[in-house]
Amino acid sequence: MEAYDETLENRILSSIEGRKGVSAKKMFGGVCHLIHGNMFCGVYQNFLILAPG
Repeated sequence: MEAYDETLENRILSSIEGRKGVSAKKMFGGVCHLIHGNMFCGVYQNFLILAPG
């Protein structure tokens, strides 16, 4: 089993491509996306995780 759904990850990446202050970091067996250092979403297994805003 892969650590996280790469198809879902690629959909996120295509949506945030080119935006300023956005980065990605592998964490918790998945990947988190951050804006100016604050997590706004992530992928764990086949789940999309969204931070409250």
